[in-house]
Amino acid sequence: MFDISDSELIMLYHENNEEALDILNQKYNIVTKRIINKYYPFLRKLNINFDELTLSCHELINEALDTYNSLYKASLNTYISLIIDRKAVSYTHLRAHETVLDL
Repeated sequence: MFDISDSELIMLYHENNEEALDILNQKYNIVTKRIINKYYPFLRKLNINFDELTLSCHELINEALDTYNSLYKASLNTYISLIIDRKAVSYTHLRAHETVLDL
């Protein structure tokens, strides 16, 4: 599906290549949805809007592209997946806490 490596895409992204950004966003939107789907039962119980969380995670992808360093021991996929997973968990915990306080 994506013939260019993440390393090449990151390099092109840092050269302000819009096509590289589009490919990275497409690729990691798929990863984002997969991770968020893992938490779907909790999102549903807490009335968390799936699309709102997805958009919030999408913004994090762009930040991750700016902060990722190829010298990290983690691949870009691992780096972004970890960031998205942490966002989903913290968002869910925050909403759960708010729900308890509303009781």
